[in-house]
Amino acid sequence: MAWPSSQTNSFKPTSTDWNLLVSSFSAWGGDVNGNTHNLSNVNVLTINQNICVNTASVGGGVGIVAIANAATVPTTNPTAGGVLYVQSGALKYRGSSGTVTTIANA
Repeated sequence: MAWPSSQTNSFKPTSTDWNLLVSSFSAWGGDVNGNTHNLSNVNVLTINQNICVNTASVGGGVGIVAIANAATVPTTNPTAGGVLYVQSGALKYRGSSGTVTTIANA
């Protein structure tokens, strides 16, 4: 799919683009259940731009992952895994036992 020029520096698909991605994932053996998208038969997902989560600020980088501060940090424990988030610029991980680990300081 061709990305609009406004989206060439970061991965910010529109709803239509997202639906095309989900359709492609399903064709590759993915499973779509509500807001959960699993790729059971795909070993590598290649994106040749930046991946941005709630931010367009990439610090001039290319080929990076940018994550904004969490609007709400997790307060309960995830089951069977963990969550990765940013709080005040620090990269954090909360595991299923409730341990919060700061991976990188701000």
